[in-house]
Amino acid sequence: MNTSPQELPLRDIHLPDPVSWWPPAPGWWLLALAASILTVLIFVRLRKPKRGRSTKANSRFRLEVLTKEYDEHQDQQRFLRELSSLLRRVSLSFYGRSEVASLTGEAWLRLLDRTLGTDAFRQGPGRILAIGPYQPSVTVDVPGLVGLCREWIEALPEVRR
Repeated sequence: MNTSPQELPLRDIHLPDPVSWWPPAPGWWLLALAASILTVLIFVRLRKPKRGRSTKANSRFRLEVLTKEYDEHQDQQRFLRELSSLLRRVSLSFYGRSEVASLTGEAWLRLLDRTLGTDAFRQGPGRILAIGPYQPSVTVDVPGLVGLCREWIEALPEVRR
């Protein structure tokens, strides 16, 4: 079969289909994932309140809750135990476990006075915090103690150690 080049049944060159934009290559998926994670982290970081201010605000709120609960139950011993616990937790947040955890009695009151810059805990209504939570019954100047604790919370440093 002798055919000339003009008589061959050849087809024209077939080009491949154009590259589709979807689905993207794996590198683009990784880039989109990284950008999403970064966006979420930035959003969370910007919305997160400063811890020192948040702890002070939470402390103020908790003191108000304790005061309202006391108005309902009128149990001075329970109020004193809960207030003492609140002051300890707040002190631990601001000053750290190594400085606060082992303090009792006069040393505990000195730390509270040092924060406030007075001797209202050692000499005033705060004196009951040294021994009151451990006594079977106590008489507490609740309004004076609550006012003193409010002053103490406000005197806490803005930046935690």
